[in-house]
Order: sequence, then C-alpha cells, then structure tokens
Amino acid sequence: MILERMRNQALMPTWGGGEKRIMATKKKKETVKELNHLFQNSQVLIFTDYRGLTVSDITSLRRQLRDKGVEYHVTKNSLTELAAERAGLDAMTPMLDGPTAIAFVGDDIPGVAKVLTDFVRASKILQIRGSIMGKSVISADQVNSLTKILSREQYLSQLMGAMKGPIQSFTNVLNAPIQGFVNVLNARLDQLKAEGEQAEA
Repeated sequence: MILERMRNQALMPTWGGGEKRIMATKKKKETVKELNHLFQNSQVLIFTDYRGLTVSDITSLRRQLRDKGVEYHVTKNSLTELAAERAGLDAMTPMLDGPTAIAFVGDDIPGVAKVLTDFVRASKILQIRGSIMGKSVISADQVNSLTKILSREQYLSQLMGAMKGPIQSFTNVLNAPIQGFVNVLNARLDQLKAEGEQAEA
C-alpha cells in the first residue's frame, strides 16, 4: 500500500548513494503505477487536507471508509501529479496543494461522501478540497451532493418503475436528480454513459 510504503521509508537501512537513488527511483515508479491502478478502478476521487488530525483521527476515518470498500491514502503530491498526467487527469492538480490524502471511491459514492462530510463536521479539522468524477471536477461545496447520487442500477430501476406508472411519475424521476446539483448530476451521467459504451464495446 502507498501509505505503508511511505511510512516504511523512514525505517529503510542506509546504502551507498548510488544504491539509494536506484531504490528511491524504483519505489517512486511503483507508487506511480499503484496510483494509476487506483485511478482506473475508482468511480470517484475525493481529495482532503488532513493537517491537524491526530494519528487516532486518521485511523478512525480510514476504518469508516474501509467499511465502505474505500482506500484512503496519504500521497506525495509530486508523484500524484505524475500519475495524474499519465492518466489524463490533470484537472486534479489544483487540489494537490499541501498535505493530501485521497479517498479512492468504488461503488458506494453516496455512503463515502456522507462519511467524509460527517467527519468534516465532527472534527472541524478535516477539509475537503474537491473531487474528480470521471473527467469532471466537483468542487468542495458540491461534494455533499454526492450523497444523493444513485448507482447505474438504481437509476435504471427508478426509470423502469416510473415508466410503468403515470407520465407525471416518469417526469418527476427525470427532474428530481437535477435539483440543486446540476454539475454533479451531469458528471455522473457522463460517467455512466462512458461505462455503458465500454460495456457494449
């Protein structure tokens, strides 16, 4: 894991200058590769500033996120920027300002967003810088709207159910998601469209 490797670097034995540089370069390449893997396998990336949190606080938050199937890693900004560039995710660069920890979110987008926003309110220390959904940037203020996001299956289920009922019900289902978080909805729809196209390919 990225966090464990960074922590263990302080415990590494001392080699000659050349050997140390080779090992450092190898570890950086491995970290960039792992970040790329996490980028590709995440539905959403949520960027946080953890300055001021105790080790106990971070452990507690990581445990809550792990229960949602999420990896939460402290990352080195320079390596994250390199991985982002290779993944075509340069839009995250403005969010890599100062100490950074990233939540790599899979399927439970609303559950994870709620855990983080609740932790922000409770700790009064953790800060959310913003999020990336697909290729779209979600501002820090809009991350709370992710708690209302539905999965692809939930969207289809609601639409199918509404199509069996009165036309007004169908209209309500189409209109409800866009109230208050148009940007987030558009990003989610773009992401679901891309997933659909990949499934058909």
